[in-house]
Amino acid sequence: MMNASLPAAPGATHRTTTNQRSAARTESAHIRWLLPARTLKWAPVVNGAATLILLVAIAAGFLSLQGRGVPPDQPTRMAYTLGTTTGSGTPVAQGPRECAATPFSHTAPPVASSTIGGKVKDWIQGDGIMVGLRVDYLGEWIEGENSVFVWNEAGPVVSVTGSRTDVTPPSKPAVILNEWIITPGQVTASQWTFPTPGCWDVTVKIGSRALRFTARVMPEDQHVGKAAAIARREANIPGPIPATCPVSTWDGPRRTGQGADYQFYVDGNGIALQSSDTVYAVGQNDLRWLSRSDQNLALTGVRLDAPGTIENIVPYQMLPGNGYPDYWMTSLAFPQAGCWRLTATAGDTRLTATIYVFPQRKKATS
Repeated sequence: MMNASLPAAPGATHRTTTNQRSAARTESAHIRWLLPARTLKWAPVVNGAATLILLVAIAAGFLSLQGRGVPPDQPTRMAYTLGTTTGSGTPVAQGPRECAATPFSHTAPPVASSTIGGKVKDWIQGDGIMVGLRVDYLGEWIEGENSVFVWNEAGPVVSVTGSRTDVTPPSKPAVILNEWIITPGQVTASQWTFPTPGCWDVTVKIGSRALRFTARVMPEDQHVGKAAAIARREANIPGPIPATCPVSTWDGPRRTGQGADYQFYVDGNGIALQSSDTVYAVGQNDLRWLSRSDQNLALTGVRLDAPGTIENIVPYQMLPGNGYPDYWMTSLAFPQAGCWRLTATAGDTRLTATIYVFPQRKKATS
């Protein structure tokens, strides 16, 4: 999801303009020396003047660059490596290159494990404070929202600030969590927001206590959760899809906005079909539909490669979330394997998606 490019060196535009003018003058001088002798009566004078102008221009450019330097209010990126380029030629950031991030431990707070419920296994602790990153983040911080659990014996208010150390000069402190109320002696859920990826120096304050650590915050498009979603899909696909089935193109995986959950999508006109692995099989299947309309969802299905239909499918759940007003969970029972076209409408929104239904899901390997 985030493209980053290294900023141009200060004065680069001025240098290019000076070089272009110098090249033009040099080319003009070469052409003049190739002219007949009678046309070169004033050539030595002209070329001498051109040389003097060139030297003055170069000296002026050098002094200009010396005086400019790097403005203190314009940080220079220094911790990103360049990878592939986009279609426009913009370099794509590969994430923080050098960031001595504080490692997580699996030491949990001294509370009953049932209060955490397996939601956290990665913790950072110090000065009587413990913070844990929710398990779906796979031990890696991400730009934007992070679901973090906080524990402290005293409480009751926690504040989190941070600044990036991978830019020169370091960025101004940013509020990552503002005065969040926690229950003393209990684990409290909170939402931390890192505005940009990079290497962050984080300070957690609760009363007179302070926990300081370094977080390696990854861009959404390079987070380990995205790679995990791709691997999950490849592992779950039972086999090849027949070339005769014009399946819809799945976009993603994209972050859903809830934790570090990455999903695949078929996008329509205000409606999207969402899937964790894009795999469907004969029998019951749970499908998730997102719509920008608040009207009821109508869904039909027809098989393209043989007779078969699914009609009057009723959604059994409607909840807000994911940037859409509502989403529906539908349970579809595909009677046969094959190529199926599903049509979903809600108000003035519509989506037609073609999927392939496998005879059965791939069996999990132990």
